[in-house]
Amino acid sequence: MIADLLTDSPDRPGIPSARRSSGVEIEITVRTGSGVLPMISEETFITEWQELAAQDRKFTVLQEPAFVISWYRQHESLFEPVVCLGRGPAGCLVGLMPLARARDSGSLTHAGDFHAEYHGWIALPSLDEVFAVECLLALKKTFPLRRWAWNWLPPGTPTGFLTSRRLIENGVFPSFRKQQSPLWNLEDEARFNEVMKTKSIKNQMNRFKKLGGFVLERIRDKERTGQLLKVLRSQCDFRQEVMQGVRPFADNPRKEPFFLERQNFPESNHFTVLWSNGRPVSFHFGACGKDTLLLGLTAYDPTESRNSPGKVHLIELARMVKEEGFHRIDLTPGGDQYKEFVANALQELVIPTFHFSRAASLRTAFRETLHGKTKEALAAARIRPEGFLAAMSWMRALPARLRNATPRKLLRKIARIFREDVVYLQYAIECRREPAETERDPEVFSQRYEDLLAHPTYLSPRERRRTLAEALKRFAAGQMLYSMSRDGELLHCGWVVRGGQKHHLEGVNAAFDSPPESAVLYDFFTHPKHRGQGLYQRNLRQILRDLAAAGVQKAFIGVLKSNDDSRRAIEKVGFSPYRTYRRRRILWIEKKEERAHV
Repeated sequence: MIADLLTDSPDRPGIPSARRSSGVEIEITVRTGSGVLPMISEETFITEWQELAAQDRKFTVLQEPAFVISWYRQHESLFEPVVCLGRGPAGCLVGLMPLARARDSGSLTHAGDFHAEYHGWIALPSLDEVFAVECLLALKKTFPLRRWAWNWLPPGTPTGFLTSRRLIENGVFPSFRKQQSPLWNLEDEARFNEVMKTKSIKNQMNRFKKLGGFVLERIRDKERTGQLLKVLRSQCDFRQEVMQGVRPFADNPRKEPFFLERQNFPESNHFTVLWSNGRPVSFHFGACGKDTLLLGLTAYDPTESRNSPGKVHLIELARMVKEEGFHRIDLTPGGDQYKEFVANALQELVIPTFHFSRAASLRTAFRETLHGKTKEALAAARIRPEGFLAAMSWMRALPARLRNATPRKLLRKIARIFREDVVYLQYAIECRREPAETERDPEVFSQRYEDLLAHPTYLSPRERRRTLAEALKRFAAGQMLYSMSRDGELLHCGWVVRGGQKHHLEGVNAAFDSPPESAVLYDFFTHPKHRGQGLYQRNLRQILRDLAAAGVQKAFIGVLKSNDDSRRAIEKVGFSPYRTYRRRRILWIEKKEERAHV
């Protein structure tokens, strides 16, 4: 969360101010510039910082050295470190608020920015709220702030300062909202044992046991962390692009070094890997402090999604941290189903926003009121918010679509409204085992999901997201991906689904019941730059070898009759015509034909 600044502020060593409270004089200093990181990295300062954190009753790990210094170091080119320091009469450290200032916009944020789930400060309990108030006033004098939206305050943070008259009298107008956040209290033995004995959990664990078992490992070694992050980043980017349309690691080259840097303080982080058959199938990287583990970055192998590795990981993680002496897992805000499954308590969190003029406060109040009324109007009209947003997105994309619409494309679409004639050719082949010494094609891989992240750049973000979402569903259904990539670019891919089920046939609105001990090959793609190089045939041959080795007796594949190149590739591999399906339509009158080949 970032504060808007009107102008850039000059580099300055510190602006002191003082405040007497409860008989204690607090000197507040705002330190900015290149000298901040060396100062807070000194051993004596870190010791003083850690001793202060140990006295604070809040959850402060995201404001402690392990997190803050790591983040500053990896983001120094983007953010200038800013710290608010509070010192008592004897010069002892009584409060610290680590912040950062964006070098491009001058905006102010907390150290960690969006990497920090909680935004806050560290202070002596007796001065907690006084220090927060004085920091806000000192920052107002230092920077030309307008509006500053924080992330959630750490659990246990006192919130009386949000109604402080001293803030309002000095032109700082706070507002805030509350939310219940799930928590897993590990001291509740009855609930812990109940979760462990849940039938769905037992079934998921049994699946992994049948695959060779699983083991959860905590990683503290920095070098090994670097090796595993290469896998974690692909798993994370895959899932997040499906869920949110973003790629956290690919879009932020500093993210991986930041997590690696954090392992300089391994006891302040909890990095675990769930292994199965020697493969990492799930990851978790979270901060931990006092008696709490903060749920952090999670990722899992998409090809294992049907076995729910993320849920198994969470259950085993709870077992591990309970043995390590942690009392709770902070599941963080959000209504994810897996959080509701294990949560046995709620904690109330507060997210504050500060306005540095009454006009800015009134503008925000007006926007929030307008937003609320709009939601009420949509609800009264029975319009779902996601449907409304989808319609707005479609409208925004319409101009680009119209620019790409050639007369020829438009005529084809218009013609399809009145008439269609589609012929689908289905082929079959007997799967025969090849000699054991037959070498595997070195460029063909199965279940290498990261190849899909290297899809051609000409795909729009929406097309990429749709492709990955469909792949995730296929992995969950037990389907197999076969792919070829080179130099970080996807060359070719296709899918295999086991037989004994019903399959929809493209374009002809027909279904095919595949026999048991068979497989259906479908949805093949070749990068336009690499067509005509025999990639399709190589992939098909490797698939057929693998199917034969797995005991599959027959394979089916289909293609539209109009796709001459694919038909030639399929026939060269040895497939023979099996059935022809045809669908003809004039307006709403439709006729289907099906013919078997001898």
